[in-house]
Amino acid sequence: MEPNNINIIVIKNMINSAIQQATSDSEEISISRDNLIVVNEFIEGISDRVELLHIKNSIINHRGNSEVLIQRYLTQIFDTIKINPIEGFNEDNKTNPWGNKIASVIDERIPYRNQIIELIFMVFEYNQNQKTVYDFFKKLLQLVFDNYDSFQHHESSFYWKDDHFRVFIYEIFLYTSAYLIKNEKINELHLLIDSIYQMQVIHNKNSHDAFSEYKSIPFEKFNMPVYSLNDIFRKRSLNKNDWEDLYTEQINKNFNSFHDIITFSDLVEADILLYYISLFRRANGKSPTFWVPQISKSFNRDRSLDFMKKAASSDFFMRILKLFGANSIDEFNKLYALSANLQKQHTDILYTKSIPEISDALNIHFLNNQL
Repeated sequence: MEPNNINIIVIKNMINSAIQQATSDSEEISISRDNLIVVNEFIEGISDRVELLHIKNSIINHRGNSEVLIQRYLTQIFDTIKINPIEGFNEDNKTNPWGNKIASVIDERIPYRNQIIELIFMVFEYNQNQKTVYDFFKKLLQLVFDNYDSFQHHESSFYWKDDHFRVFIYEIFLYTSAYLIKNEKINELHLLIDSIYQMQVIHNKNSHDAFSEYKSIPFEKFNMPVYSLNDIFRKRSLNKNDWEDLYTEQINKNFNSFHDIITFSDLVEADILLYYISLFRRANGKSPTFWVPQISKSFNRDRSLDFMKKAASSDFFMRILKLFGANSIDEFNKLYALSANLQKQHTDILYTKSIPEISDALNIHFLNNQL
């Protein structure tokens, strides 16, 4: 362990000891317990920065231990966030609704989310072993499916208690996708959305007839409904669609540019592009469901996605065909026709979430020369 890390750990231990003394009303401690906790959180932030910089330094200087450091760092965070603080929560819809409790856990876990995202960006930027990232995404998805029951009611507390996990994995997946899209890392994005995520799914969990099976879960399941937040947000207004704006506000409030690497517009475009990719995947039988955009309300429905504007270049267009499950232009045309028909069934999503028509979003008018 490096000297800087040792010093930080020593300081953290001293502060924790001081917090314990403050809790026991020791007269020798003049600093309040709350202030000590703030200092401790500050020290933890410094410790995280030091460890990330240590990993980055190892990568840049080709020390050969970067993969071990990355795996260890991700494991440490996962072991922390896999604990569900909602277990045993006493529901009271009037004074302390589920939505408030879930929102507070989401806020508390933003630092962990940021650490994971920053490390993922580092892995892709410096071309490290990306299997580590894909394996980690599988572990994140398992956080939800460990407690998922295919027979459970989506408006039950049994489902709601994992909603903070759903937001957590949605944001990490969205930030990662946005980074890959912005930096035109097509192969990496294709692997992310086309990977087979094998999960254990439980059926009829609370019954003596319960059984489980392993299923291939598509990437669209990184974006699952968050009913507890929708429920509390709906209570704030008679307008049934207001929760969508407030969910966007929640994601916006949590937004981090990671030193100007990502903009909120990048997230919005990624959210919409993933929707269209999922339409194509559903059209060719790769997925039984589709990705529902969560933060698309701010998008101008009359314009094309920036990513698809680049497809006016034939070279770029041929590179991205595989994202839509096509191996040729003819295959793309067939899937596009099927996807356009599928979107007609999504008029509620189209208008409530400000999603452009598929021909506009994918810049089909300017792709005609190639199609």
